[in-house]
Amino acid sequence: DWNFCNGTCGAQADEAAEYIDVAVLVKGLDASPRRRANSNVTYDLGGNVSVVLSTKVYVEGDPGEWVDMMEGYPKLETIGQKTVFVIRFPKFMDSAKYDPVVEFSRALENGGVGVDGDDDDDDD
Repeated sequence: DWNFCNGTCGAQADEAAEYIDVAVLVKGLDASPRRRANSNVTYDLGGNVSVVLSTKVYVEGDPGEWVDMMEGYPKLETIGQKTVFVIRFPKFMDSAKYDPVVEFSRALENGGVGVDGDDDDDDD
């Protein structure tokens, strides 16, 4: 359970929380994730693995709905020696969900990329 500050829990009496940032460490073969050219949401992790970050979060309530994150999120940030993805959740009543996509692919002998588990590109 997460309780957002309602104006009575901060150093300032009028402080109120409107969001929570969650830093997610994702490790791949590369030293750190690299943003894919021509994409603001796809990052290569190395070893033919990438992660696609959604710009939406699901906020449960009555009713629940998918909402846009604040502009500039999700983002890649360095904290100390680690590179993390920062996901910003808006204030919610019950719970919130986030759903990134991890893509795995395998280079084929002919230089193509396959994701179907088949070693070649024929139709059998």
